[in-house]
Amino acid sequence: MRTLQAITTVLALVALPQVSFAGSALLDPEILVVIESPGDDISGISLVNGYALSKKGAISYVTWAVDGEDKGVAPYGGSRGDVASVFPGYADSDTPGFATAWNYNHFTPGEHEIVVRAYDDQGGYNESKKKFRTARFGDGADKFLTAAEIELTTIPIAGLQLYPADPTGDRFDVVLVWSKAAQQFVIKSIDQTCGDCTKLPYAAPTLDVVGSRGSGRVDLEWSGGSPVMAYEIERRMDSSAGAPTPWTLVGTASGVDPYFAEYPPAFAGPLVPASAAYEYRVRGLGPSAKSDYSNVGSILFLDTL
Repeated sequence: MRTLQAITTVLALVALPQVSFAGSALLDPEILVVIESPGDDISGISLVNGYALSKKGAISYVTWAVDGEDKGVAPYGGSRGDVASVFPGYADSDTPGFATAWNYNHFTPGEHEIVVRAYDDQGGYNESKKKFRTARFGDGADKFLTAAEIELTTIPIAGLQLYPADPTGDRFDVVLVWSKAAQQFVIKSIDQTCGDCTKLPYAAPTLDVVGSRGSGRVDLEWSGGSPVMAYEIERRMDSSAGAPTPWTLVGTASGVDPYFAEYPPAFAGPLVPASAAYEYRVRGLGPSAKSDYSNVGSILFLDTL
């Protein structure tokens, strides 16, 4: 931190060459510039940051611009052990970080382009470009909204799961709160919770019994309801006329993907006796957990079919 502050002070005192982002000389491929922030979407007060390295010599300074407008110098010299381990042959690879804070609400909502240039002590430079999108409340460019001006001052998120992850893995209850200083929602609290680890944390499938044939075949269709590996289909005699009979597993159907199920699967049941009413239900299966059962679907088979 002291190194970064010292470099920031020096850069403030040294008259840097005037750089025009409109035109550019030949870029030096031996200078590496990586933009980490902004990401694809950003709002409020956040960072412009990344790292820059040169094979030929040390990086002297870093400048940045958005939509062709020069924004000045980004302080350079932040410690980045992760970068040093990947680029051991570059000069100062242990302190290649650049960062500066910026209020992204100053940009009109929509798409923008950032250009970051790094200059080394040999007189060469290279640049990196990145598209990003911004959003803000109303004309919030020069107004710092307080929590009192936001209708939802806190946003609870239950059962948040890191991705990619096992559907039966740890989950988190997160509370977001509006930050006036950052002009965006920030994390207020994180509580790790598994809840019922034998149950998938997604909605149950929705079952629809499509139809039957005189041969005794029943066709079932349902919406996935959750990212699962497979489905179980159970059947019993209709319970409306008396005491229900036990549910019996009559088959399984493969899920599209354990983390994504876009296409509604279908299951063709086995032959069942005629002149009887039956009930069906479905549930999703994870590696070691199961979803809730679907709604119960009924169908009547007649001798005349």
